[in-house]
Amino acid sequence: CVRQACRRIANMAGRTGNGNTIPLPPVFATLEKFALWETRSWLYVIGCDRERKKHRILKVDRSQYESLSLVEDGSVHSKEQLDGIFSMLNDSNAHIGGCKLVLKKAYGVIGFVRFLQTYYLIMITKRNRVGMVAGGHIVYEVAGTQMFSVANAAAAPYKANMLKLGLLADAESQNKKAEKVAEQRYKSLFQSIDLTEDFYFSYTYDLTKPLQENSLRPHPVSIAASSRHFVWNDFLLQPMEAHECSAFWQVTLIHGFFYQRHFSLFGQRIAISLVARRSRHYAGTRYRKRGLSHQGDVANEVETEQIVEDLSHGHTDENGVSSFLQHRGSIPLFWAQESNPMNPKPSIELKRFDTLYEATRRHFASMLRRYGAPVIVLNMVKESEKRPREGVISQELDRAVDFVNRTIGDGNPHIPLLKFDFSHISRDKGLPAAMSGLEDIMADCTEETGMFFNGTSGVSSSSPTVQRGIVRTNCIDCLDRTNVAQYCGGKVALEEQLKKLGVVADRSLRLSGSSPLVSELLAMYEKLGDTISLQYGGSVAHHKALRESKGSTSGKKVKEFVTSVRRHYNNTFTDADKQHAMNLFLGLFVPHASAAGEHLWDLEGDYYLHSADVGLRGCGTGDGDWYSEAVAAFRARVEPDERQRGASDAHEEGARETRFVHVYRPGHAESFEKLLSYARVLRCPITLCEADKPRKSSLSKLLLSRRQRSRSNSPHDLRPVQSSENTASADFAGSSGADVAEEAIPTVKSEDLDEYIAYCARTPASVLRSGDESAREVAHAVSVPLERPGAAAEFARHLEAASDLFAEHDAVKQQYVRYLDRSYTNFKKELLSFGPLEKESIRESDG
Repeated sequence: CVRQACRRIANMAGRTGNGNTIPLPPVFATLEKFALWETRSWLYVIGCDRERKKHRILKVDRSQYESLSLVEDGSVHSKEQLDGIFSMLNDSNAHIGGCKLVLKKAYGVIGFVRFLQTYYLIMITKRNRVGMVAGGHIVYEVAGTQMFSVANAAAAPYKANMLKLGLLADAESQNKKAEKVAEQRYKSLFQSIDLTEDFYFSYTYDLTKPLQENSLRPHPVSIAASSRHFVWNDFLLQPMEAHECSAFWQVTLIHGFFYQRHFSLFGQRIAISLVARRSRHYAGTRYRKRGLSHQGDVANEVETEQIVEDLSHGHTDENGVSSFLQHRGSIPLFWAQESNPMNPKPSIELKRFDTLYEATRRHFASMLRRYGAPVIVLNMVKESEKRPREGVISQELDRAVDFVNRTIGDGNPHIPLLKFDFSHISRDKGLPAAMSGLEDIMADCTEETGMFFNGTSGVSSSSPTVQRGIVRTNCIDCLDRTNVAQYCGGKVALEEQLKKLGVVADRSLRLSGSSPLVSELLAMYEKLGDTISLQYGGSVAHHKALRESKGSTSGKKVKEFVTSVRRHYNNTFTDADKQHAMNLFLGLFVPHASAAGEHLWDLEGDYYLHSADVGLRGCGTGDGDWYSEAVAAFRARVEPDERQRGASDAHEEGARETRFVHVYRPGHAESFEKLLSYARVLRCPITLCEADKPRKSSLSKLLLSRRQRSRSNSPHDLRPVQSSENTASADFAGSSGADVAEEAIPTVKSEDLDEYIAYCARTPASVLRSGDESAREVAHAVSVPLERPGAAAEFARHLEAASDLFAEHDAVKQQYVRYLDRSYTNFKKELLSFGPLEKESIRESDG
């Protein structure tokens, strides 16, 4: 009823948007559940859709030992037809063992891999649902995998069978035994990549691309036919693509981070998601991968996307959605640090001098193709050092960016380079001053790049906007200090996203640092920092760089020291094996194709693995054209022509129907525990404060040559202030009475809802969006049902009346007590997974 009332208010006030919106990425029916059957000659991969109505078959030939043959059955079968097919297969193969079920339940095919002998099939056996994005596309985390040998024992080569019988010569026998031992070692090394840690996928949404590109371009039927930059199982899918298997057999995995929280703000339900995609190019561990490769790929390259989605209308196309992209990556130069057990901070060495900075230019060309212009470089390395260490590479970066800027043709904007010595500022002026300075810089950067917004929010009438450009942040490791900068960028972006979605109507108000919503956002970025740090550095992030935690100073120092020791140990003693495993998993080293039979663990280094195709990916046709060509490639990605738009509109209506079935599954029984396991709503108050003076425009001076712009009406020209005593939770502080019309907004009671709806229909929108106390009370009363007075006393009387029944029927009493005890036990288990704000909310409501 509340949702219907809110819709009536929005419709009568005429604030449902201007209709100039882009459809959300449509949902297509795909294969989501799999099974594996085998005969002596074939493996049968069975895939079915979400409703278990359409079944397909993929056959794998087992008679070939060192090659792979895939045959896809183009027909779609029902359950009855499938049972008949396997019944015939079982009868025809009864004399050699029949047709056996190998794996009853699986959730995707990751791909095929071969080391020295036969091929292996890797399948997802367990999955966890972690969230929904873009109107109901379900995101899963890999929770279990299993490898299956394709060839059977009978298909082994002749010499392998002779080896078992002991009929080979000694030398040849030793070679075969060594090959078998190496095969097992490669298999163990491959399986050391734990696919159950931080690998995510979706059947209907391309997680390898940002929301902006998924929305602006027609969603391809082939999800795998997208950019492969962040597809970590790209090498494993190549055999299937070589056999032209349909895209619905392929599951594309991203490696990184995904975390989603649901909030109720002023009665409007929103979801905030953080998605981090780690690049598969030049991937590795901390001291094994530094700087960039000859192709322009940098180490520890991670694309971070912050998605805020309005869920007021459920998972439909009517919701507003916004995303903001950030980027982190190692300093784009040839430099390295040699791991030393005796020195936790080895010296920084510039390994090779690229006089024309070709690799650096390739890197920026790649970023321009993916994100557009401008690419803003935020350098956070130390500038003030007693003994120059990080400053050496910072000076070289200055020369590199300056040289690259000089190769850009006339009329094109340059690549801005900003410097911010976070360590020096936080040490001299304190962490709040350093964070405030970063927020000022990020506000200017966000204004310059913009952010993606699309939808018809209940109070926002903004047209769809596109993010053009990105902030590229780096320190030495791109871990701790970089995570602080990205949090500040996320906080600034969240303010603008909430305003575009209509949660905050007054654009002159800003989020206070003491707001619980900001605390939750900080916790999300801390989780992101810990995950990225574990993947690249071997330990969690140093949280002292992100917040001033309470507690004793000695205790904090001990925790930071333990983190540093753990990181140094892993970098010194375990990173070599991790790097070998990554090179094998990503296909940088192919054992059966290696020259002279050398093995991965015998190599002195892996430099040539990342430099085998130097020169294949150039910057452009000429020194002055590379920038324009890269920006044109980005425009082609986000600005499809009319023919593409028409093709997208043709299937959109059917896609909406599929979205409803995909999300809500009518006709299927669903438990609340399973449905809401990832979407626990936190009624989180937000604290807003009025800005008192403009922000500093440090970035605008560097970009004035690009365009002249007016900053008088910009919401990012506002500086944050500390929350004052009269700034209450969930209040609009600092609203001016001059903005309110002469007719006062009435205080509304529950029985006067219809009268209030009629009032909203004839009242100007500017009045309804003001910070009047009565309007705030109405929004709070409509969205959050308050406890009825005397409810506790009435419940006590109910228990007292029931005691007579318990006295007469002891069995009823015992059953009721067991029910309460079981419910309380389950509640205590659920309470353990709640955060501190959720627990506080329960205590405040006498939950």
